[in-house]
Amino acid sequence: MPVIKNKTINTLWTFGDSFTSYFHENDILWAKQYIQWKGGNNPKVFGDYVSEELGMKLKNYGIGGCDNYTIFGNICEQINNIKDGDIVSIGWTHTQRFRVVDMEAQTWLSINPHMINEPGLGWMSNNTLLEMLDNRNHYLYGEELDNWINIIDRALPNNKIIHWTWVDNREFEKYNRVVEETNGEVPDQHWSEIGHKQFSKWFIRKLNGNSKL
Repeated sequence: MPVIKNKTINTLWTFGDSFTSYFHENDILWAKQYIQWKGGNNPKVFGDYVSEELGMKLKNYGIGGCDNYTIFGNICEQINNIKDGDIVSIGWTHTQRFRVVDMEAQTWLSINPHMINEPGLGWMSNNTLLEMLDNRNHYLYGEELDNWINIIDRALPNNKIIHWTWVDNREFEKYNRVVEETNGEVPDQHWSEIGHKQFSKWFIRKLNGNSKL
């Protein structure tokens, strides 16, 4: 049965990393360059397109560069606010990412492979970082993620939940990238505004129960 716009205004909740977050909330050079290339306007992300299509409010908790622990933690923090009939999108990221407590800032810090030799991580040696990243290539971290998905699905029995990931997904690799839309002026491989619109169509089909997805 097709997804029908509800008279009751429900909420679309989106959790994930930079493939979910707003462009203007990514405090990183490529996102700033892309916004500038778009004339200073904030490009839409898939959550904007889906919520508009379904007549829903949007609450976007995507954080650029974050890890799955942060994504899961954000879901846990918001789970009591998710109402029956709301739709939840969870864009999981690479299991190699993890987080540690930044003792100086007293907050969580997501660790990514690109942070090797990055200034500001003097309290963690490159050797430790490399060992942790290598360890996290193990398949057991994938099983850990599967267990979280089971918990979330059981905790939200009255909601449509779409779990997805951009990692090693050939279908999503076809979507338009920032580097393509800008003809190479912004050399980045994240989805462009066009790519987000393409993904939103996939998302709607998934909500409609397309068994081929």
